[in-house]
Amino acid sequence: MTKVQIGRKSYEVPDMLQSGINIGQRFTFKPLSGESMRERQAVVTRVLSNLEEGFGPEVGFYIANWVEAHEVSEAQPPTELVFGRGTDGDVYLDGRAVSITLLPYSSTARRSD
Repeated sequence: MTKVQIGRKSYEVPDMLQSGINIGQRFTFKPLSGESMRERQAVVTRVLSNLEEGFGPEVGFYIANWVEAHEVSEAQPPTELVFGRGTDGDVYLDGRAVSITLLPYSSTARRSD
């Protein structure tokens, strides 16, 4: 848990940076609702806290951490994506909930880009 101070009150919010996601790790994702239910794949490039992302402490009530990634696509150049992990445990991309499945990670794996 991370302690967040707002005014004179102190709150504890989940620290999702402990989630075990690593830079270089691949994952699949797809929207939980909407027109495109196609599963896509991405690679983690950075994991950031709210402070590192430039937000104040009050954001900690909504978003626990940020994952920057690029989409893996053989047909086009990589697309940069920013996922927000909510304090509710859900993951969001462009304000829409997505499901994420982490793929097996090897610390010796090399990026192919």
